Amino acid sequence: MRRYYKYKKYVNNKREISRLKFILILVAFLIALGLGYSALSDILTIQGSAVLGTYSVIYHLNGGENPENAVLRFEAFDNIPLPEPTFIGYTFDGWFENAQYSGTPITSTPIGNDARNIEIYAKWISNDGSAAAQIGSVQYVTIHDAINAVPDNGTQTTVELLKDIVIDEKIEIAATKNVLFDLKNYQISNNGSINLIENYGTVEIYNGTFYSNAQQGIINNNEGATILIRGGRFEMYSGRQVLYNAGTATITGSADMYSTSTQRGTVQNLQTGVMTITGGTIVATRFFAIDNAGTLTIGEKGGIVSISNPVIQGSSYGVSTILTDLATTPEFNFYDGVIKYVNGLYNEEKVALGEREPGYELYTSKEKIGNVTYTIAANANYMTISFDPDEGELNELSRNVITGNQLGTLPTPLKSGFAFDGWFTLDGTQITESYVAGDDDIDVIAHWSRASYAKIGDRYYDSLKQAINNVPDNTETTVELLRNTQEKISITSKNKNIILDLQNHTITNPDNAAVIENAGRLTIMNGTITTNSINTAAINNTGTLFITNGAVISATGDRQALYNNGGTTEISGTARLTATAAARATVHNLNKGTLRILGGTIISSNQEAVKNESGTVTVGTQDGNVDTSLPLLQGKTYGFNNLSTFKFYDGLLKGITKAINGNITEVETGYHKQDGTDGNYKTAILVAD
Repeated sequence: MRRYYKYKKYVNNKREISRLKFILILVAFLIALGLGYSALSDILTIQGSAVLGTYSVIYHLNGGENPENAVLRFEAFDNIPLPEPTFIGYTFDGWFENAQYSGTPITSTPIGNDARNIEIYAKWISNDGSAAAQIGSVQYVTIHDAINAVPDNGTQTTVELLKDIVIDEKIEIAATKNVLFDLKNYQISNNGSINLIENYGTVEIYNGTFYSNAQQGIINNNEGATILIRGGRFEMYSGRQVLYNAGTATITGSADMYSTSTQRGTVQNLQTGVMTITGGTIVATRFFAIDNAGTLTIGEKGGIVSISNPVIQGSSYGVSTILTDLATTPEFNFYDGVIKYVNGLYNEEKVALGEREPGYELYTSKEKIGNVTYTIAANANYMTISFDPDEGELNELSRNVITGNQLGTLPTPLKSGFAFDGWFTLDGTQITESYVAGDDDIDVIAHWSRASYAKIGDRYYDSLKQAINNVPDNTETTVELLRNTQEKISITSKNKNIILDLQNHTITNPDNAAVIENAGRLTIMNGTITTNSINTAAINNTGTLFITNGAVISATGDRQALYNNGGTTEISGTARLTATAAARATVHNLNKGTLRILGGTIISSNQEAVKNESGTVTVGTQDGNVDTSLPLLQGKTYGFNNLSTFKFYDGLLKGITKAINGNITEVETGYHKQDGTDGNYKTAILVAD
């Protein structure tokens, strides 16, 4: 092959040769014009660079795929068309020379003096709304693509989330970026052991949810970084923090942070951290709420003091720290809001309380959240009211009330044989719930009047229990309840035969015991028996029990309304039994008990209505006729869960899972079970053959 020289290098490409000829002609032309050696030298330098250079293309496909023949290298006068990539679910919208997709898209390699190495970014438009985020009108396949597109000049840029996303790579905000996250009420969660946001720059967050159960925090705000959280829900269900702050952090507005960690505070403020909390909620269900080793301010000094916002709630302390060997004891300032705690407002061995709002006292009171009693603390002037039950029983002996507020619902003491008439000051002035707290503390004493709770015939008794104990053996006796009472009733003798007429009053249990333990013969009518016990049913029957017209048996705790433990029970008329237990039926028949459900309604909001573990249950009356509406047995799982003998003659059984689980032993002669539906419920009734 013939070889040609180009600047002391061999040239084999004929196209190169033609370009060299072009230069020589141009040179000759310039000389002819008399431009001189200097101009010629400049032109040679420029044209030599353009003509003789080889350039590269760097592609950012952002999830797409290029064709195999995509140009990777080109020369100055090639002018090669750029490829059109593909991405399933998206339409290609051009190549841009910046991640912000600003300016005009390019379609081919640059030529002539414009020739250069190029780095280009594919822009995509979602065909089905599956893009993860957008900046303005530009959509991005992933949240990371959107963050990368935020300019590095510190200008705040809004990144909007377009759907719920799960990420397996943390979202890193560079020190040069300023991002406003608008989650648009969508959720970001993690897939694997990563934190969701690693911030080195400036971030603002609101509207949406961050969810994590990984062994990393949700947000790391590094030293030198700034974060403003003014809304959104942050849920941590593992051993780490919602917010780990070594920079500057502000929590305000409707921000809602929640953690179940047993090892870390919901937010942790390190020695270099500056944290200000002026609004929102920070809750730790199994640890202290705030771990502070830096500069922490809760609320704003001066102005009107809020005793409701922000809310800090810790299951041990409100504020403490897990860090040790600190040079100084970290302090926090407390101006606004409320701190709820079990062990202490703060751990005095670890941290110290600095400033509080001037001119205000540290107000504390009690609040029960679930089964846990919290102390709540706020900056407020208050009055203390002390309650003397005068030989009665009372759990709340004093209360702090903020000056200017009404007392609210006052406690009701109990005293056997007496009716409570109200609270009175020592000079005889009655104090009610509308009393407005002043600056001075007050003492009140309970006033009582002799009262009867029950009667048998013309004889009155100081308690229902006293009346029950005075029922003679082997004689049917009616006991009438005269007022609502909180008692535990035990009928231990098999020889007792009692008709308990509740007279539209209510019996509740004083502790976690059953309201009624029956081993005798008992009929209940016209009133309510209710319990919120987590240990036992409202009624435990080992004897003979009739629940009939007007009787309401309600269990709002975690147990049954009726536990028929080897006894005989009949439910009839307009009786109504309900329960909310998550793992217990409303009525439980066991130990070969006999249960007859002739009428009434039995409902479970979370489990089966009736469970027959062992024994015999009859629903309806075998009389040749079938009622398809009563009795009604309705459960969230089953209407009836049968593990033994079940006779079905009347009624409507309903369950979301099944109307009946298990076998039916016997049905009304000439009828058979028919399954159906009623909304979300599956139903079972009897229809004629």
